[in-house]
Amino acid sequence: MAPLFYETSGQWAVSAIDDEGAWHVKIEKSEKPDASYVAVSKDDLAITKNHVYVVDSVKAGKGQTNAVDGVYSKVLKPIFQDVLQVDHEYLPTTSAESITQFATSLRLDKPVTVIVLGGDTSVSEFVNGLATNPSKGNVDLAVLPTGTGNALALSLGVNDLHTALQKLFTATSPKPLNLYLASLPEGTKILFRGEEVADAPKKFYFLVVFSWAFHASLVADSDTEELRQHGNERFKIAAQKNLGRPQKYDGSVLIGLTKYDGPFSYLVITPAQNFEPGFKILPKGDIHEESLYIVAVGYEHEENLTGKYLYDVMLEAYDNGKHIENPKVTYKKAEKGDVITLRGAFA
Repeated sequence: MAPLFYETSGQWAVSAIDDEGAWHVKIEKSEKPDASYVAVSKDDLAITKNHVYVVDSVKAGKGQTNAVDGVYSKVLKPIFQDVLQVDHEYLPTTSAESITQFATSLRLDKPVTVIVLGGDTSVSEFVNGLATNPSKGNVDLAVLPTGTGNALALSLGVNDLHTALQKLFTATSPKPLNLYLASLPEGTKILFRGEEVADAPKKFYFLVVFSWAFHASLVADSDTEELRQHGNERFKIAAQKNLGRPQKYDGSVLIGLTKYDGPFSYLVITPAQNFEPGFKILPKGDIHEESLYIVAVGYEHEENLTGKYLYDVMLEAYDNGKHIENPKVTYKKAEKGDVITLRGAFA
């Protein structure tokens, strides 16, 4: 049992219990709770000041068993109803377009808080849907990481669901969320579960990573119904498959007026410190800053295809970000206002 918070006006001690991945909440009256509870008044909390939407990406990660047993029903709903009296709406996804459609039509004429149960993809879908919304206004966004890709949450210091829940129910004010705009080349496609489903928009917002070469390939190849059953392990499976063929991508990247030539094997543009637990891609990064980093690895010819040169760099990233000391790695910071241009073969 992990304490979440103590609501002082009602004297409610609230804890979360993780029973082998099945979460539920314990709510009990207490005049003198344990010191491990964070004391809050519901009148001071950010979440009680807005109308709340809970967007549940039910197939995120390995997928929740069903809505009845999910985090919303077993944790959020009891707290909202019995402790905080939060006015809210629950919106489980029913298709690949659910989150985008919700964001596009969301009314912003009053303050709203959107809680996303999902991963980085769910947040990206919401942000890009919101960009096409004709209504304008501020949105408080909270993420409860239930997906397999949780780089945003990790980079915000949220390493697990308990931490995310505690932050949600103790925060008194929101922080800015930095977005970055990418202009995509003609012919770019949107992939879903390994299949091309539509033309990509000419402009796309990202907040975690824009990637090319090995990283982009393994993310795309891991997004199949078969591999998603493996949860976070799907990325390692896809990585091994990609290392079995030459990771050579001809191109160049321009940061302001400085040009870096390929061919590349790995190239990411990101503000996120961590892509997954232990994988510290930006040991000097800070997602709260309005800046991006470019991390790239040049291609090396191999007689026997093992991808060892690239695999070794990835291991260094797991070793507290030591890859940035490797001379084979390009690690550069782009300041606010810099334009980053990637030119290469995208077929």
